[in-house]
Amino acid sequence: MLSRPPLPAPSRRLVALAWTLLLCFILLQPGRDPLIGPAAAADHDAFGLLLLHLAHLLGFALMTWLWWRALNTIRPALLISLACGLLTEVGQTFVPDRGLSALDLALNGGGALAVALWLRWRGR
Repeated sequence: MLSRPPLPAPSRRLVALAWTLLLCFILLQPGRDPLIGPAAAADHDAFGLLLLHLAHLLGFALMTWLWWRALNTIRPALLISLACGLLTEVGQTFVPDRGLSALDLALNGGGALAVALWLRWRGR
């Protein structure tokens, strides 16, 4: 049986918030000249694209896990991650050299959902 974390410590919430803000910042940068992270997906070969897609999946999986640790419950953690995934993809339509990607949106949600299902399965 999965042991639940103790009552959320402020530090757990800060770590979850810091990861969320960092991931949103990375995803909302201009595609051609980002401050952090890789350049636009169009500038990569197949392996580079695979790594970018894997980063979406893992980034939102980690976000869901961190929020679960911070809040001690799965549903709000999943909702936070799904909302951030949707908002960052929609927000990219307003960023130069970026746009909404259905694949990225699916990977964001897939990573978040996979962790939520794993946590629920482990808790039974």
